Amino acid sequence: MPVKYKQYFRNAIKKNKDLFDSFDEIYEKYDGNPKKWENDFKKVGGEVLIELKKTEDKLCQQSEKSSYAKFSQQLADKFWEEVRKHYPKIDEVGSESISERAKPAAEVINDLF
Repeated sequence: MPVKYKQYFRNAIKKNKDLFDSFDEIYEKYDGNPKKWENDFKKVGGEVLIELKKTEDKLCQQSEKSSYAKFSQQLADKFWEEVRKHYPKIDEVGSESISERAKPAAEVINDLF
């Protein structure tokens, strides 16, 4: 059985397959030509960040309810380490790149920056 934070990350990808598939495609293009693909990268990446933040919140909420609350930040850090293994440039997305469709959930991202 995988470690919980890895499992949550995988579940986020499965649950939002179309979004992550789109981001994977744009991520690869951005990696090859950042100037050309920056807008698309940041637009789709903003939506990805929102989903990842929601997933992090769910993951940490489980430990915060238990006797392991003091380890919640470490768990969140491990989750984001896992994200960065798959998307090393995820921090280049930035909160200002959230699309209009995702604006209502934008406040969940503010904790990241």
